[in-house]
Amino acid sequence: MPDARRGLGAGTGDLAAQRTAELSDAARVLGCARTTLLAHPDGSLADLDVRVIEAEVEAEVRATQPDGILVFDPLGGVTGHPDHRAASEAALAVAARHGIPVLGWALPQQVSRVLNDTDGAAFAGHPLHDLTAIAVDRRCQFTAVHCHVSQAVPGSVLWQRLELLGDVEYVRVLAPAGSRA
Repeated sequence: MPDARRGLGAGTGDLAAQRTAELSDAARVLGCARTTLLAHPDGSLADLDVRVIEAEVEAEVRATQPDGILVFDPLGGVTGHPDHRAASEAALAVAARHGIPVLGWALPQQVSRVLNDTDGAAFAGHPLHDLTAIAVDRRCQFTAVHCHVSQAVPGSVLWQRLELLGDVEYVRVLAPAGSRA
C-alpha cells in the first residue's frame, strides 16, 4: 500500500521537478500571474511548527496584497490531507491578522458520499444550505487538470469529483472582509 503522506505518482523519477512543471503549466492555462513553491516534502506540513507555515503565508500576503484567500474548508479539510489542513490553518490565522476575507473550498454532502462510497475516500461534505455555489468554466479547468499528469488521471477521485460537480464549485465564507481574530 502506498504511503498516505505521498501523492499520486510518488516514486516516479524526480517528482518535485515534475510537480513544479505541472503547476507552472496549469497556472499558465488558468491565467495565474504568480505561483510560489516552497521546499517542503509532500505530507510534511503537519510536522512543522505552525509559525513556520504562517511566516511563509505572511510573506506571500505581504508580497501579493490579496483581496481574499481560498483555503480547504477546515471542517474535515475536504480531502483530509495533512498538508491541506496545515496550510489552510496557517492561511486562516494570517488572514485574521490582516482582516482578509477567506473562502473555504468545500463539497456538498451528496458528492462526498458518492466519492467515499465508490473510492473509499474520506471526503468531508456539507449540507447545500451551508454552501455558496459558484459557476466555473470546467473546460479551462480540465485543460489545467490535464497538466497535472502525476496527480489527476481519468478515473481518479479528482476526476470523479469534477464530473459529479458539473460546472459548479462550492465554498463557505470562513472570514468576511475586515474580520479579525
